[in-house]
Amino acid sequence: MSITELSIKRPVLIVVIFLVLAVLGIFSYSKLSYELLPKMSSPFVTVITVYPGANPSEVENAVTKKIEEAVAGAEKLKRVFSTSSENVSTVFVEFKQDADANLATQDVQRKINEITDLPTGTKRPAVLKFQLDAIPVIRLAVTSNISPRDFSQILKDQIKPRLAQIKGVSQVSLVGMEEREININVNADKLRAYNISIAQVSEAIRRANLDVPAGRVNDNDAQFGVRVQGKFENVEEMKNLVVFSMPAQNGMPTSIVKLGDVAEVYDGSKDVESLSRLNGVSAVGVLIQKQSDANTVEVSELVRAEIDKLRADQPQISYSIAQDASEFTLEAANAVVHDLQIAVLLVAAVMLLFLHSWRNSLIVMLSIPASLVTTFIAMYLLNFSLNLMTLLAMSLVVGILVDDSIVVLESIYQQLEHGMESRAAALKGRMEIGFSALAITLVDVVVFLPLSLVSGLIGDIMRQFSIVVVVSTLLSLFVSFTLTPMLASRFSRLEHLTRDTLMGRFGLWFEQGFEAVTSWYGRVLAWALGHRKTVALGAFALLIGSFMLPALGFIGSEFISSSDKGELSVSITLPPGTPFQETNRIVREIEKQYAAMPEIKKLFTSVGTSSSGFDAQNTSNSAYIDVSLIPKEQRTAPGQDAQQISLKMKKIAQDFPGVKARVAPIGLFGQADDAPIQVLVFGDNRDSVTAAAKTVADLLASVKGSADVRLSVEDGKPETRINIDREKMASYNLSLDEVGFTVRTALAGNDESKIRLAGVEYPVRIRLDADDRSKTEHLKNLTFTNIAGQRVELQQFATVEQSFAPSQLDRRNRSASVIVYSKAIGRPSGTMGEELKEKINATKLPVGVRIDYLGDLENQGDAFGSLGIALLAAILFVYLLMVALYNSWVYPFIVLFSIPVAMVGALLALALGMKSLNIFSILGIIMMIGLVAKNAILLVDRANAAREEGLEVEEALMDAGRTRLRPIVMTTIAMVIGMLPIALASGAGGEFKSGLAVALIGGLTSSMFLTLLLVPTVYVDIDRLRSFTMRISHKLANKSRLDAMLKEVQVKQDSGAISTAPEELLERYSSTTISTQDSERISNEEPTDSNHATKSATATKLLSWLLAAVISVGMSQSTAEALFAQSQSSNVRRVSMKEAVAIALAQNPEVAIAKLEEERAEQRLREMRGIFLPQVSASLQYVRNIQAPVFFFPGSFLQIGDALQGLGRFIVSQNPSDLSALQNLNNDAGLVPLRAGLANSYTMTGSINMPLLQEDARHAIRMSEIAQTLSAESTVNTRVQKSREVKKAYLDVLMVEEQERLLKQSLTRAEETLAQVRSLQAKGLATETDTLRAYVAVENQRPMLTKIANGVRAARAALGVVMGLESSESLTLSDSLTLALETANVLSNDDALKTALETRPDIRQLHMRKDLADAEIASNRAGHLPSIAAFGQYQIISQSDNFDFAKQQFPQSSFVGFQISVPIFSGFRTDAKIQQATLGKLQAEKQLDYVRNLVSTEVRILLANVQEARERIIAQERTVKAAERSYKAVRSRYEQGLVRQIELSDADLALTQAKTNYYQAVYDYLIASADVQKSLGRE
Repeated sequence: MSITELSIKRPVLIVVIFLVLAVLGIFSYSKLSYELLPKMSSPFVTVITVYPGANPSEVENAVTKKIEEAVAGAEKLKRVFSTSSENVSTVFVEFKQDADANLATQDVQRKINEITDLPTGTKRPAVLKFQLDAIPVIRLAVTSNISPRDFSQILKDQIKPRLAQIKGVSQVSLVGMEEREININVNADKLRAYNISIAQVSEAIRRANLDVPAGRVNDNDAQFGVRVQGKFENVEEMKNLVVFSMPAQNGMPTSIVKLGDVAEVYDGSKDVESLSRLNGVSAVGVLIQKQSDANTVEVSELVRAEIDKLRADQPQISYSIAQDASEFTLEAANAVVHDLQIAVLLVAAVMLLFLHSWRNSLIVMLSIPASLVTTFIAMYLLNFSLNLMTLLAMSLVVGILVDDSIVVLESIYQQLEHGMESRAAALKGRMEIGFSALAITLVDVVVFLPLSLVSGLIGDIMRQFSIVVVVSTLLSLFVSFTLTPMLASRFSRLEHLTRDTLMGRFGLWFEQGFEAVTSWYGRVLAWALGHRKTVALGAFALLIGSFMLPALGFIGSEFISSSDKGELSVSITLPPGTPFQETNRIVREIEKQYAAMPEIKKLFTSVGTSSSGFDAQNTSNSAYIDVSLIPKEQRTAPGQDAQQISLKMKKIAQDFPGVKARVAPIGLFGQADDAPIQVLVFGDNRDSVTAAAKTVADLLASVKGSADVRLSVEDGKPETRINIDREKMASYNLSLDEVGFTVRTALAGNDESKIRLAGVEYPVRIRLDADDRSKTEHLKNLTFTNIAGQRVELQQFATVEQSFAPSQLDRRNRSASVIVYSKAIGRPSGTMGEELKEKINATKLPVGVRIDYLGDLENQGDAFGSLGIALLAAILFVYLLMVALYNSWVYPFIVLFSIPVAMVGALLALALGMKSLNIFSILGIIMMIGLVAKNAILLVDRANAAREEGLEVEEALMDAGRTRLRPIVMTTIAMVIGMLPIALASGAGGEFKSGLAVALIGGLTSSMFLTLLLVPTVYVDIDRLRSFTMRISHKLANKSRLDAMLKEVQVKQDSGAISTAPEELLERYSSTTISTQDSERISNEEPTDSNHATKSATATKLLSWLLAAVISVGMSQSTAEALFAQSQSSNVRRVSMKEAVAIALAQNPEVAIAKLEEERAEQRLREMRGIFLPQVSASLQYVRNIQAPVFFFPGSFLQIGDALQGLGRFIVSQNPSDLSALQNLNNDAGLVPLRAGLANSYTMTGSINMPLLQEDARHAIRMSEIAQTLSAESTVNTRVQKSREVKKAYLDVLMVEEQERLLKQSLTRAEETLAQVRSLQAKGLATETDTLRAYVAVENQRPMLTKIANGVRAARAALGVVMGLESSESLTLSDSLTLALETANVLSNDDALKTALETRPDIRQLHMRKDLADAEIASNRAGHLPSIAAFGQYQIISQSDNFDFAKQQFPQSSFVGFQISVPIFSGFRTDAKIQQATLGKLQAEKQLDYVRNLVSTEVRILLANVQEARERIIAQERTVKAAERSYKAVRSRYEQGLVRQIELSDADLALTQAKTNYYQAVYDYLIASADVQKSLGRE
């Protein structure tokens, strides 16, 4: 019992299963978390080391290089990046994608712990696991009116711990907060006065600020621990600390120096290095990061809830949310859900449009929730989240989910139309279409499975998407095999459309329109099958043209398209060395102007920080501003999109002197997308690398679309350099370590000591006071004290000078490097990257410098490579799946041709939609492969089934096109309509997914149109190629067998004994060849006539070789020739009825004449269409004037005097007196004849005419199109008639041959009876009368046998004439009456009548004549309308009396114009024509009704004839069996002498008559069946 049968017989079980799945799905959905993107593995580890007071060069040499050396031995290491900046070393360690991030972090930590030679003062390296989602989920701005110190303490002690305890929060950072610190500002003059150094003061404080465990004391009653407590507990204790004492000497008392004597000690705060503001109001920034496995939305909700509690507990503190990452996540998710809902509604509308039934549409639509809800279970089990990719997968898969249910329900509906009961129809319908449904579903599965196996960043993005599609698609197959047939068996019923309801009228109108589309497609497909080369060349040209779109720049490329999240990041940089206060002042001014912009909602500012991303650093000359814009739907005015706002903000910032600003949108990963183009320049020599980087920056700046081009290494920062004379320093008993420590303590301060106040430790910073460290010249007076107690100033052994040093040094894989950054504005980053690569390749860079690409260019390269492999894998898997399902290597190859034509539409749609090739649009192209392959699968599957039913290749393809057009159009439109909301999406994240939907819509649309034409033509070509190869293989096989036989003959001839007769050799050859029927079966019904001709030619050639061979080995010439003649005579043309029909339709003259008439109609249509094309003509004329033409002019017009002499040659009269009289003419004179031409005249004319508006001609074209279709139907009618004639002639031959066979059997029995009677007479058991009677019976049958033999020859000749064969050809029929009876197939009454009314050529012709009458009416009515035409002419004219062309002139003239013709009155002829056409339409309608009645009557009569003949066959079968038993019984009794010979003759006659009647009934049945086929319009 199949699963479908189980679902139909036990529906309650299926309902329970889906209810359980629904409950589990809803539960799973409630457990799923919201995320913007799937969790991405990022095997990166960051090592951050602080080296206070060191410049970038010192940091690189002393710290960075050592860390690089240590981590270089880590396992699965991919590459190492490092950045050395002032005081900080940052090393980025990237591992291979398959590395475990946690193990990698532990490995790096072990390597770092092994480093023992870091310089003194270096802080312990911090090893951090880098995460893509390590950006803050929420940015808070916290303000209060209490004192800054108390406010900071509350933030640290109360607010931060409460926020950190929230579930899912990993880290809470405070930015811009005032931090408490004990400041000890040492006065340099007092140090000099007391002859001590700041190093001594620092050391004294360190030694005095200690708690020392001193052991234990064992008392009598207890044991006590001893601790020497020396930690300072207040500031006063520190002031009284003795930092130096001088013993009494030279009569001077002991002197002590306290800390308060040389320094100012007070409870203060750290120097302000950064601060935060929200909308211009100073605030403390609170950055909250989530744990890697936490839910962004859930963490955000919990944080907001905790903030509400904090507001209630501490009303004096206000909280404002500056940024919340969950907002965009929810907006993007809700936008996809909205698109999903719209897609479901649109798909439902398409289902209703095609199915015309609410119940059927509902049955199909149930597959969507049934599949999607169950998909949630798999998502929960696989630990997926509701993110942009999984929700997008569900939205895109809507159109796919209904595919299986559509094809299953369509098949069930067809069974219902055939009159089956609903449950049986549901089972049979599903079983018939189940294979196709399985195929199209598995195609989707094998397309998306490779995507789930892709590695890297793109794999993390695509994996959940592909698995969701695979799971939901497989579930839709399960639904179509269970739920859909179960519901159809209970609720589906035939819907009869009537005009009584609005739905019925609409359905009828739609069906009529779709029938017209189907008819049009049939004509186009027929044309395509006849012009396969044209179709192939056209498809190839379109494919090449589409591939040229990216090459010509119409389609760009990038990793991910930029989006408008409503968030911008502004990075502001002032010249190096700018003080923090000046930076803050300028940033405030910029903020004020930003706040005045109406598009800006929030401004979150951080001064003293370079950026808000992973590479943020504290610098006094930098700041960043996170900008939140008003919602996108409110920014509808021109110039309010994110890009235009970015340009305005950049201009505002750069109007301030010295300010460099970068404004970039916040990207998909939460970082500012300010440098999608990154070029890494690296090498061994830093100077060469820097020079090359500047060259690359110049090249990048020249690329159109680049902006904010910069280097990772900024301009040199001013610094004060102390150059030490080591010899002098040593002479003063000082070491470099002492000097460096003292200088760092004096300037940066020493904060290693801590003080405990109220149970909390605070740092103690020791340094010179502000005045002593604010001027460079004071450095040289810095004092040191050596071991001898002598005071030494810095200027005694060192010089102080000003210089510039780089603010940052980069390295890659332990080589010096510089990164060139650039934004991409108005162009895709990938397109710009390709242009940059070409320019770099054409530029000569310094030796040893290498180039690599990072950022989006690197991601794009990796992603495109991975997706390209997935694309090829999808195509390969689709092909292999088809091979496995269809058990053929050929026909699945045809399916692949649907993919290139889909690429045409996909690329064209991307170009028209101005979309780029990115990971989402390429994903759409990969997804498209499975969808478009479905259409080809449906066509090929139906064509194969039709060929198995006996149709020829082209007929099978026409049938497949007509029957599969509806499901193909329905599923494609459903998919396209379902994609439209995503393609047109403008909400959050709409920019990412629209390219995917656009590519899918374009590919599906072009595939729907082109696949329906290209796949059938390719099918024909591949089928013919396959047949050709089969014939070649058969020839080679037969040739090898013949060679073996000849070799055998040669061997026996050499041995002197040929024992094998020639006839035996011929028989052996015949038995080893492949029969015509087997060859036809193997080659999948090759064209019969060509197959037979090829077979005959092959046999003739091989037998000729055999003849020559046997002659050569000694066979007599006569024997060989007799053998060859025997083979030739045995090679008679052997045909079946099907082959006979095919030969007749190919060779019959009447069919050929009808086909020629059809081609004439096509040319007439072409002639009519030429009316609207420009009519161009050219003419060249030469005229020899024997006597030039004369024109008369008034004499008053002619000039008198000398000028008159110039006219002398043109005046007709040459008499001088006439000239004299002419001179005396006055103004009233008469006419003067003038000659108007010379002897030779040349005229060259070019003209063009073109109708612009000519309605009657347009309708005439329509009439020609109908006439062409009429000719095609006439050809079909002729073919149907000839097919019936051939079948009749073929059956006639079979009938007379059967009669001949029966007569021969009767004659044989009569001869046996005669022999037996003679034997009995000799024994005296029979009389002479019996013998004579037996003899007469034999002789009476001989002339009858001769007559019937002549009838056989005549019938064969008649068959040959109908088939169009030459009279010399002889035929042998391969069918018999019994075989033909087995293959006959007749429809039921209702089916036959319906088929006849739909397919009969004469009825279709009457429909077309009705359409022709309509077109004629429209054409005649157009005679009342005006017509417009354009015309133009160009002409060159010249005249001369000789042929000296060099001296002739060739004046030119030209004109163009329009002509409007308006018919005003035609004598009522137009109206009369309209009436004639109207009456002609009425005639056609009446005739159509009359013919329909005739056809109905004819079909019923013919079907009755078939039934009557079938009943006679059954009756005659019983009669024949009875006659055979009777004859056997009588013959037995006659042999026993119990009956007379006349009774035996009567029994024999009765048997013969019974068999004759039986075959006559079979003949009548087959003739009636052929008549039924003819009445149905079938061949």
